[in-house]
Amino acid sequence: MIKMVWNKIKIFLMLVLLSVFASEIFCMKSVNICELKDYTGRVNCLEWNPNDANILATGSSDETVRIWNVKSGNCINILKGHTNEIRYLVWNPNNANILATGSYDGTVRIWNVKSGNCIKVLGGHTDRISCLAWNLNDANILATGSSDKTIRIWDVKSSNFINVLKGHIGWVNCLARNPNNANILATGLDDKTVRIWNVTSDNCIKVLKGHTDWVSCLAWNPNDANILATGSSDKTVRIWNVESGNCIKVLEGHTYWVNCLAWNPNDILATGSSDETVRIWNVKSGNCIKVLKDYTGWVNCLAWNPNNSNILAIVSNDKTVRIWNIKSGNYINVLKGYTGWVNCLAWNSNDILAIVSNDKAIRIWKFIYPFVKRKNDNGEVSFSDIKILCENFGELGISDN
Repeated sequence: MIKMVWNKIKIFLMLVLLSVFASEIFCMKSVNICELKDYTGRVNCLEWNPNDANILATGSSDETVRIWNVKSGNCINILKGHTNEIRYLVWNPNNANILATGSYDGTVRIWNVKSGNCIKVLGGHTDRISCLAWNLNDANILATGSSDKTIRIWDVKSSNFINVLKGHIGWVNCLARNPNNANILATGLDDKTVRIWNVTSDNCIKVLKGHTDWVSCLAWNPNDANILATGSSDKTVRIWNVESGNCIKVLEGHTYWVNCLAWNPNDILATGSSDETVRIWNVKSGNCIKVLKDYTGWVNCLAWNPNNSNILAIVSNDKTVRIWNIKSGNYINVLKGYTGWVNCLAWNSNDILAIVSNDKAIRIWKFIYPFVKRKNDNGEVSFSDIKILCENFGELGISDN
């Protein structure tokens, strides 16, 4: 026992010394915790439970949803009922047991994942479901977008829709609730417009025009509820002041469709494109500050690490996942082993990344910091990373002896 404690102390001291000299490129180590294999079709979507970092929901083209305990690697529930592939799912932010799923069968199903029961079927749309969003302030209110050109606002408790938002003349591709006002909804369409709605009155408050092709993705600025970013197949990203309805910036540089975008907490925007690049933008200046290359396929999805605003995970059709440090402009990890296109990914709060691809598998990666590189606002080194490392000796192949 004494020998074991002394060996851990020696490792701790060694890591502290190495942290002073370690190159930034080695600041992160990935450990493939497990592969979750049980599907007979490709996996299309996934989301971590907001209240339990070990629980993951995934939806597939085999018409099922699976609930996983990542810590054990077990599938703890299979949710069946949809009659076509599942394209979207989202956990209820106010109830950790409630999950909404949208399918190409035109229905939305509400599940109690603990019991495995479908507790509601919302069946008013006449075409496939393309996007979903819960009301952050009311656990019973859900917004759904569809290829039938409408958005429906549901009272899930009664299974009735409160409002049908009409006006678009194309498919509804994406929607997002305003983070500061749950009644304000932004939608992006094939008709080249973005619409801002007050969902309580079914009024379209603003129609944002400027894109010359499909609007494929959108996201509210987390620091300013009036600012919305939209990406389009016209190769541009537009930044809108929603209150005035004006486009305040056009971000140009991509040479093909913009497929995905995401803000980090520092008002930095990342955009991924079919031109096989990701661009990092300073939105205030409108300047592209980094171009992340090395891809040989379309960029499908990207996500910022919730614990480090410089770390960005990116997936591509080239069957790889790259983890970038945007401060240095270097990728610090390439996750390989996929035999199909990588479709989507999601971080949880514990630096764990879930990734799905067309090869029907879900891979779970744990990221740790072998060398201490994090600093607080005063520039002081944090030793929490050492704790993370010591808790993962087994995963790193480091013996206590």
